[in-house]
Amino acid sequence: KSTNVRNNEVKKFWVWSSLSVLGLFFPQKTRLMIKKRFFTPTRRKPTLQEQQWLDRASDFQIIVHGKTVRCWKWGSGPSILAVHGWNGRGASLHPMFAPLLEQGYGIIGFDAPAHGDSEGTCSNYFEFTDAVRLLVNEIGKDTLAGIVAHSLGAAAVVNCLSKEKMEIPTVLIAPALRLRELLNNTFANHGVPTRLYRSIIGAMEIEYGYSLEKDNPFDLLEKLGTRVMIAHDHDDALIPFADARMIAQRHDHIMLHATRGQGHKNIIGDIRTQAAVLDYLSHSVPSRERRQKTA
Repeated sequence: KSTNVRNNEVKKFWVWSSLSVLGLFFPQKTRLMIKKRFFTPTRRKPTLQEQQWLDRASDFQIIVHGKTVRCWKWGSGPSILAVHGWNGRGASLHPMFAPLLEQGYGIIGFDAPAHGDSEGTCSNYFEFTDAVRLLVNEIGKDTLAGIVAHSLGAAAVVNCLSKEKMEIPTVLIAPALRLRELLNNTFANHGVPTRLYRSIIGAMEIEYGYSLEKDNPFDLLEKLGTRVMIAHDHDDALIPFADARMIAQRHDHIMLHATRGQGHKNIIGDIRTQAAVLDYLSHSVPSRERRQKTA
């Protein structure tokens, strides 16, 4: 273990030194290289189950910062917006779809910019937020029954709720709440010099009109007036469970559904989590109201 730690530190120092020198002589190219490395999602093909769901959907499009974003709709009841995380796609939350449809909901999903079948090569938290905000307004705030979101998508939803002043039943699955700290640690652990990644984030803040410090999801969520359910696994290796537990303990408007052994992604398909999500939504949107809206 000590040898691995030492090797990692040597590698990190070598990367830091190389990027520091490159940043001095080729600042624009160096920032672009780092941006591509950290903000280019893995565009994967849909799984068999995801493709089956996509084949059943009706599709439409929106434009987000000049990129065509593919959107999908299932069912005709009051809509639940499903928001995937980094490296995901519109049907990534499909284990939740059948139970929601059986309860009379409709579902709207989308492939975020640079994900799935949408246009783009790079994306980020701010662009995710704008995609969610645009889609929410496209659907109509008054007709949207709820939101279910995962990981980075959950962070973007928190930002959207804050900016759009919305109070709507929301489920956050393994949300990236301390996103500012997560990004800072990721850059630091890979040996990226502080001045370079701060310059990259600063340029993004200017481009999209947000602030990573002011729009850190953890801080925004504490101030929201809407009831929120967080589903998070103790054994999540990507996003600390402690963040979800801490914020739920502090606030009455945030409830926590905790699991074990599911990790960051498998919690979406966990039967107990699905039941908890349905129970939360059913108490937030009464079945009688759903039938009236569907009719």
